[in-house]
Amino acid sequence: MTTPRPLPTPADLAIPPDIDACRPLCACGAVPVFPLVGMHGDGLTHRVVPWPVVADAGVLSVTWVVAAGRRFWCPVCGTTVRVAHAGLRCGALYGSAVIAALLHLVAAVPFGQGRDDGHAHHLVHGRPLPASERARSGSPRWSSLRCWLRELARLWPALALPSGDSRTRLHALLAAFGLGAPLREVLDAAVSAHARGGPAM
Repeated sequence: MTTPRPLPTPADLAIPPDIDACRPLCACGAVPVFPLVGMHGDGLTHRVVPWPVVADAGVLSVTWVVAAGRRFWCPVCGTTVRVAHAGLRCGALYGSAVIAALLHLVAAVPFGQGRDDGHAHHLVHGRPLPASERARSGSPRWSSLRCWLRELARLWPALALPSGDSRTRLHALLAAFGLGAPLREVLDAAVSAHARGGPAM
């Protein structure tokens, strides 16, 4: 069994990924031939993203951090790609790490903490859900959570999730990360599973 990759800290995210460790292969199929290195480093990227932080007592908070990434250029076809740290998604505000933390927060016990959507939204944005983000019953319903439930297979392609409704798939996902495990271990497993799906491009 492989050791889970630890959840990066905000300080880790501020440092660009190692250029050789994260260098992708181009979709054009160009194969590096010594002394060429394949895709060339083409600078750094920086963006502000929400990131989960787990205190020693296991309490979740979400902080907004500056995350550094790398840009690469293919000298054969001219394609440019960006690569981010594991747990982030290029071109998307919410990475798989914070999504896993928020889904764990709202999932029913014993799969998660059983909190409501309003609590999750407040944790990220520091304000209540707008009136438009409510179910007909008036209960909080953050639409982003519903969108992520439909994207589980794309967020974690290395996991074989069962077919079925979104609740069944969410429970299977969280069980794969460690049913009843401390939140920090769940997020370590989520980041590791995301990394097994390939570079965050």
